[in-house]
Amino acid sequence: MKVSELGEFGLIELLADIVGKTKNPQDVSWQRLLIGINDDAAAWEGDDAIQLATTDSLVQDTHFDLNVTTWKELGWKAIAVNLSDIAAMGGVPEYALISLALPGELETDCIANLYKGMAEISSQFGVAIIGGNIASAIKTMISVTVLGNLESNSMLTRSAALPGDQIAVTGYPGLSAAGLKMLKQKLSFDAETTQLLREAHLTPMPRIDEGQILLHRGVKAAIDISDGLLA
Repeated sequence: MKVSELGEFGLIELLADIVGKTKNPQDVSWQRLLIGINDDAAAWEGDDAIQLATTDSLVQDTHFDLNVTTWKELGWKAIAVNLSDIAAMGGVPEYALISLALPGELETDCIANLYKGMAEISSQFGVAIIGGNIASAIKTMISVTVLGNLESNSMLTRSAALPGDQIAVTGYPGLSAAGLKMLKQKLSFDAETTQLLREAHLTPMPRIDEGQILLHRGVKAAIDISDGLLA
């Protein structure tokens, strides 16, 4: 069976099953694990607090189009999507690792601007970029890992959602998709609408504070969506 036939969630289930078969309950790493595969972030018991980790990759011409985004916007978004996963757990992001696969003919100014976008959003949310990796590739690929923690002993999870629960959402669902359509199809709107849609898709704002509020108000379940948090 091909990956396209199995689908993303089917593939995740397959890989989780393989990993699960190697699980050794005697290992401290497994004993400390609270949430593994199948949520917005992994969680485990640290020495002083619950630790969180998430990772995401962006591949040129699959997840981003350099004809409609600037390198700085791309850097912002690469970090933002990972911060949003930490927010969806009710956590606080702390550290980021950046891995880049780059064509040799790419101008260094492009990567400098990419990192300016990454540094800007990281600074805004108190996240330290602490390392990563650089490799050669035909097209640009950006992989970001963000580590964080929980300031309480509870967390937001997908699995806590139950039939009959009330649903609330931050932001405006569909705004990012509308921004992508505008950019791809070169649609024209007034300046305010154009800026709103462009920012929604290219420089989204992670809902870190909102995740904290939901957690402290006793909400149990949440999921990251492209336009905000669904709880």
